[in-house]
Amino acid sequence: MKNICLDPTDASEMHEKDHVFFTHLTTELIHLLPVLPEKCTAFTTQEIYKLLQKLNRYCELGLDFPKNLKILPYDYPLNLKNLRVTAKASDDGWFGACILLLEDENEKIGYAKRFVAHGLHKKRIKKWKQFFRDQALSSLILGKDLIENKDSLLPDFKKIAKELENLEEGAAVSTNFSLYDPESLAKLNDLCQKTGHRLLLTPLQANIAKSFFPFDDFETGTDGDVLIADLRQTFDVVCETQSPSEIDDLIKIIVPREVRYC
Repeated sequence: MKNICLDPTDASEMHEKDHVFFTHLTTELIHLLPVLPEKCTAFTTQEIYKLLQKLNRYCELGLDFPKNLKILPYDYPLNLKNLRVTAKASDDGWFGACILLLEDENEKIGYAKRFVAHGLHKKRIKKWKQFFRDQALSSLILGKDLIENKDSLLPDFKKIAKELENLEEGAAVSTNFSLYDPESLAKLNDLCQKTGHRLLLTPLQANIAKSFFPFDDFETGTDGDVLIADLRQTFDVVCETQSPSEIDDLIKIIVPREVRYC
């Protein structure tokens, strides 16, 4: 498996590699697309690919999508020379994340660079934990961020719901949710509508959210409207830190022969 590169953060990591895998959306990924080596084939999920297209359009990033960037399907094994790769949907707080099972004639490796335990898709995490357990992994590779107590930014919807209860009906609110997270924009919009409040999105937020939820109604505020809404209420994201005990529980469930960090 020496000829593959997993979630590079620098162009030098991709040199002389046959295949590159991007399992979650990062700013580094956006910067690396223009310098993707022509001789390698890169893969990412359908959701990440589509979100990159929308960010490119509405944020005017000026990206030319390389022809050697391919879609990595979920649940369908991909055979690449002497390597077999299976992707499963995951959740890292942004949109389109996945984990990988990497198999050759000698090893079965589970790869989970980054994930959150308490996001919008808890069931995805449970499913791939069981999937990894069933594979009898020779190795489990986790991201160093998971053990170094780096914070993942997650919306606290329970807190938001309580704060909405304290606002007068019809109050206008805004949010600083990331463009990398259209699902949370849509969920907050739905919550505001159900509680009789107005969520005013910036044009960028509204365009990105509408791209993925075309049947939802999103209200776009003018610069003045959004400024007023900011003075009324702004919902920030909160931090989720994975504890060492949560990582220990993960390892106990999967039972790999060894655990490595990258």
